[in-house]
Amino acid sequence: MIISNEYIREYVIEVMAEYGLTIDLDSYRLFNVQQQRIGQIVWDTTVQEIIGPALFLEYSNNISVNNDFFYVESIPRTSSFGYLMGIGLYKIFCETGRFSIQAATLCSLFNILVSLFDKICDDYTHLSSKLLNRITPKSLSDALHIGEETQGKSHFEVAMSDEPTLRLLLLVTEEFFRRCGTFYMVSRNGTVWQEFKNTISEVYEAEVSSTKLTFSSPYSLEDVYIILRRKSSLPGWILCLIILLSPDANYDGKLPHLKEVMLKLGDLFWIVDDLVDLVEDLEMERWNYVWLKLAMRDEGAFIHRNNGTLSKEILLEKVVDLGIIKEATSDLCQSYIGIRDWTNSLSRDNKNFAEKVLISIYSWLVAL
Repeated sequence: MIISNEYIREYVIEVMAEYGLTIDLDSYRLFNVQQQRIGQIVWDTTVQEIIGPALFLEYSNNISVNNDFFYVESIPRTSSFGYLMGIGLYKIFCETGRFSIQAATLCSLFNILVSLFDKICDDYTHLSSKLLNRITPKSLSDALHIGEETQGKSHFEVAMSDEPTLRLLLLVTEEFFRRCGTFYMVSRNGTVWQEFKNTISEVYEAEVSSTKLTFSSPYSLEDVYIILRRKSSLPGWILCLIILLSPDANYDGKLPHLKEVMLKLGDLFWIVDDLVDLVEDLEMERWNYVWLKLAMRDEGAFIHRNNGTLSKEILLEKVVDLGIIKEATSDLCQSYIGIRDWTNSLSRDNKNFAEKVLISIYSWLVAL
């Protein structure tokens, strides 16, 4: 049996159906059209305004040359996903719509920057050293410091000689933190701002650490799990914190409990992304959620893989034969059910948010 990406997607859909987690294809098509429209609007307006018309044109003209740049279609897609989550969370936590567009746009910008950062660290390694020399713990701390002495300052150096992708990421990152600071200056929610700053630092540290996570790296499986979860699931918490920074946010103040709920939101997108990237991550010998579950069941498999006595094909068969893919998909379903139950428990009618989350999961699995 050949274990391909297509086989994995179909298998995941079958397991989700066992949990009753199915979607209507017509609704899915309409959802995709709407998301493409939103993403393109953000790209054509907000992003172009941030990076300027010259870089916008240069970036658009230099895409997909030997797959050397992060193709332009993905930025509208990632931005529209951030926007969708932002609008959904805003409706949950905010009683008015005064700041909904600003909050959702911030979530959109965050999803662009975290996706590009991850892409450069994982795949465009020729850019990663430059990136990590510009976005450093010090520059992040400075960008998150609110005070007169930092107003109008540029925290992330951008050079005209930098590759378009790097310039775009640095400019979007600068603008994202500037707008977050403006939100905080209006709301003055110090508790949320401190949690936001701490979580940004955690995600950054995890992202940097993850660049060293290969099957042969000297990390314990527990450490690998901690790094991967922080990198992949904490962004869901950051999206929520952006909404809580809104001046009209209303919540019970219990951030630790809310954080656990939002980690479930991050978990389900972590798991589905790692499921569909299973073959590619194996080829790159990168840890992900599924390979980590296999190692916890049979750590010797990776010892044999590292010394060349276990083939890629055998490892792929193992994750099927041992039920690892099914277990991972069950974890995905349980995380989704946790989010659905949480939204159903709220005083407002937020059923629509859980439905949009489910359709978003399928966007990883079903191509139209």
